[in-house]
Amino acid sequence: NQILRVTVPPHVARFTINGNKGENACSISSGGELDTPSVPCRSDATASSGNLLLWRYTYTLGSSTDTFVATDKIVGVEPPSGCSFLSGRSTSSDDNGTYIQMQVDLVVEDRDGVRSSAASKSIKVYTNGTCGY
Repeated sequence: NQILRVTVPPHVARFTINGNKGENACSISSGGELDTPSVPCRSDATASSGNLLLWRYTYTLGSSTDTFVATDKIVGVEPPSGCSFLSGRSTSSDDNGTYIQMQVDLVVEDRDGVRSSAASKSIKVYTNGTCGY
C-alpha cells in the first residue's frame, strides 16, 4: 500500500489598481446624482492564485469600511455606498489636485469558503469637486 498525499497550495490574493490618474490613483466623476459618483479605476486580480470563486474588496477610509464582492477577476473600484462613504474625509493635495487616501483590501475565496490573507493597496482618490468637496 502507498499513501498519496496531496497538498493544496494556499490561496494568494494579488491585484493592481489603475485609473485615469495612473497606478493607484483615480478621480471621482459625477454620475449625475450626488449619491452615484463614478470612480474610473480598475482592479485586476488575475495574478491571484487558487481555484477561486469570489474576490472580496474592502474599502477603508478612516474608521469606515465598505465591502464589495465580485465574481470576476477584473472589476471597477466602486465603493458601494457612493458619496455617503466618500464625503467628509480629510484631504491632501499634490500636483494632480485634492485627494482622499483610501485603502483597498482584497481577499479571495474558493467554492468551499476558504479565504486567503488580505492583500492591500493604498490609493489616491482625487475629489474633482464632487461628493461635497
